[in-house]
This record gives sequence, C-alpha cells and structure tokens, in this order.
Amino acid sequence: MEFTQRPSSLSSVGLAPPAPAATNQQNVRYYHPAVLSQIREDCMAQKLHLRASEFTEIKDMVLWTGTFNVNAKKPVSIAESAKLLSWLRATHENDQLSPDIVAVGFQEIVDLNAVNVVVNNMSGPRSAQWEESILAALNTHMSDQAYEVVLHKHLVGILLLVFVKRNHLPFITDVVGSTAGVGIMGMMVESSQRPYIIMIRKRTRITRFLGQQGRRGRAHDAV
Repeated sequence: MEFTQRPSSLSSVGLAPPAPAATNQQNVRYYHPAVLSQIREDCMAQKLHLRASEFTEIKDMVLWTGTFNVNAKKPVSIAESAKLLSWLRATHENDQLSPDIVAVGFQEIVDLNAVNVVVNNMSGPRSAQWEESILAALNTHMSDQAYEVVLHKHLVGILLLVFVKRNHLPFITDVVGSTAGVGIMGMMVESSQRPYIIMIRKRTRITRFLGQQGRRGRAHDAV
C-alpha cells in the first residue's frame, strides 16, 4: 500500500492568496482638465493682484443711473428731448462733468393689459422711440462728446438702456444683460429684474515664454 503525502499548504495546489503588492508601487492620480484650469486661473489672479500696482492705471469715471415710470405715456419726441434734461442731469453741486456712463430703467412703457403681456408687439417700437429720445437729449444738450448705446433690453413694460461716451467704446468688453421675470408664477412681467455687467478699461496680458515675444504677440489671445 502506498501513501501520498498531504499538501502542507494551499500554495502547492495553486490556491495560495495573491502576493502583496510591492510597497514602492507608484500611486496613480487622475486630473480633471476643468479643475486644473480653475486652479491655474485662481493662481494667476492671485499673482496679478499682488503686483497690480505695477500695471494698473486708475481713472475716475462718472456714472449716472435713474429710473422712470412713464405710465404707458408716449415717448418724448426728438424735437422735445430737452425736456428730459431735468431728469438726466446730475443734481449734486460737484457733479459738473457729463457722465461717462448713463444707465436708465423705464417702467410701464406700454399698458400692462392681457394683449401686451401675451403678444408683446408694442414693446419693440416703444423701446426704440425711448432710446432715440434719450440719445438725442444726451448728444444734443448734455455733452460735446457723443454717446452710443451699448445695451438695450426690454420685456413688455420694462426697458433698460445703457449709454457710454464714444471715446470709451474701444475699451468696453463683456457687455452682458439678463432678464428675470418675477411676476405671477415667475413668468408674468408686471415686474422684472434686469441686471447688467459692463467691463470697461480692463485689459490684462500675461507675458509667458519670454524668449518667444514674436509668437506671443501673434497669438496673445490664445496665451
């Protein structure tokens, strides 16, 4: 009779547990492009802020804002635009300069009846007429420098107009306006909100790769 020796461990029959991983194995990390981009932008913004005095030029500007509930009255004609000066001109004693930026908000430029709310076919023409009247008042009676419209937004009875002196136009970027109806069920427009953002005289160029000035100049937008 022959006896076979019993395996002393599971390793002899191929059932041994896997060997532990090497302790010096390199960790694998994953980077999301959007996260890296945000980190890079934040870092650049912090560095720019620390050295802002080296490339920042501060200029004083005059901003005039006003609102006008016109109660669905027709716009003032261009010939009678001087009537708007008592509203558009600054009231403070020290504000003798004409404003660089004029932002006006109108309420109830049309009757808030069911037809105008649903069809909204009167807001466009009425908004254009108010824009022409304000522009005529600014350019004819307010300043020797012409103004231009940089933002026009209307929603039924609400109108927002932003005018800027023409000499500032080359320095204006990122003109953004939005409309948010806050009436019944958040959809009707008996009232609304109109935030706007204008970036003026803000230009930043980051100098990278100092040995490649020519290439940087040709592709500064990409940089």
